[in-house]
Amino acid sequence: MKKNKKKTKFKINSKHIVLLINLICILWLTYLIFHLRALPLKFELLLLSPFYIIFFLFVALLLRIKNKGGQIFTQVICVALSIAVAFGSVYISKGQNLLNKISGANKKTYTMSVVVPESSEITEISQLLDKNIELVSKNDLNNMNLAMEAIKAELSSVYFNIEEDYQTIINDLFGGTADALLINEAYRSLLEVEDEQFSDKTRVIWNYEVTEDMEDIRKQVNVVNTPFTIYISGIDTYGPISTVSRTDVNMLMTVNPNTKEILLTSIPRDAWVLLTNMNAYDKLTHSGIAGVENSISTIENFMGIEINYYARVNFSSVVAVVDALDGIWVYNKYEISNGAVTYPQGYISLNGEEALAYARERHAYDYMFEDSERGDQMRVENQQAVLEGIINKVTSPAILSNYSNILDAVEGMFETNLSTNEITDLISMQLDDMAVWKFVHMKITGEYEYKYGGAYMPDWHLIYYVTNPSSVQQCREAIENMLNNKKIS
Repeated sequence: MKKNKKKTKFKINSKHIVLLINLICILWLTYLIFHLRALPLKFELLLLSPFYIIFFLFVALLLRIKNKGGQIFTQVICVALSIAVAFGSVYISKGQNLLNKISGANKKTYTMSVVVPESSEITEISQLLDKNIELVSKNDLNNMNLAMEAIKAELSSVYFNIEEDYQTIINDLFGGTADALLINEAYRSLLEVEDEQFSDKTRVIWNYEVTEDMEDIRKQVNVVNTPFTIYISGIDTYGPISTVSRTDVNMLMTVNPNTKEILLTSIPRDAWVLLTNMNAYDKLTHSGIAGVENSISTIENFMGIEINYYARVNFSSVVAVVDALDGIWVYNKYEISNGAVTYPQGYISLNGEEALAYARERHAYDYMFEDSERGDQMRVENQQAVLEGIINKVTSPAILSNYSNILDAVEGMFETNLSTNEITDLISMQLDDMAVWKFVHMKITGEYEYKYGGAYMPDWHLIYYVTNPSSVQQCREAIENMLNNKKIS
């Protein structure tokens, strides 16, 4: 007789499903953490080890526990861990997605706006049917043509009047001859030269964006062991952060990861410099009208240095980022008051709105000094102090508790052509050594002078900041010393 051999059948039940889900969640978290590359390897292993230990502990418990109550309890705990791991994966994915959005910037956007007087009853583009829209196209014909075609697609009948200068279209708008103006936001500052209150007296009712690819202008280095310089461009404009516009803040941040020093060098926005695109002199702020790459080449020629990367930040992002960091500390050189807020001398704590007001303040210094130029110089120092306060907070352990808020605050308000890997390399380096960085502040000095012949407004007698050659030389040498791994503090 043949004996029947019993075959052992593997039955899939709830505990196997729970364990499989838990393992998948842990493996996915592992992939995300290693893919992000923001943590040193030792931290990645320390972070992930407990999850694998707990997983194998669950396996052992579910295999040994026989009573139904114990099985159910262990499975519930295992599910709870899976949910926690899943939430952690979501936050890491969010961070990865944000880094991808803000890094490797290679686009520039021209924002074309239709503006009407603040008192106008017109609130949307459809109300301009059979109306007159005026524009100046001599500086930006291609983008203006694209915007006009977009408007025609929305309105069956509209009249465009092309004038020769900005003063004419401003007079026509407020005189009632023109119902609206079509402007390139990059040239808004030129309209404000004609009428200082232009932005306050008008409002935007329609936008059209033209986006172009930008050439890669990075001069890449290994950012964790080689000093490098970042051009920081502060803008205050309509549209996305990639919008081409004037540069209200121009700062060079030279970073030495070896000596843990950061040199902040500010260049006045009104500095009289040779614009690369025009091959003529004008205010530095107007270099941004031709894109950030033009500002970089203009500053490189002016300073005689090489700029590796750039970062653009919108003024409104200062408020969001500082608030997300739960405020910052800055050292305030003089006690000042702008009527709404008093800033005492010494170290002060600032929230977002206070930090933005502090970075913009200059008139509060007028009573202290005989010349108003010192107010502009103090504004530069305050901008550096705010940036230092933000960097100090970002490089401290406090950032971990506000991770999600900071991601939300930065999105759409900051961009850089540093690659994602370069950013995560810097984060990993900082987490590995938790270094305290030494800041050195410098600024280019000079004197204000009235001049004719600016590249963009040649017929106007405007005030420009004529820089002191010795000051430029001193700042150049400091940057070169840092790039050569010399301590400058």
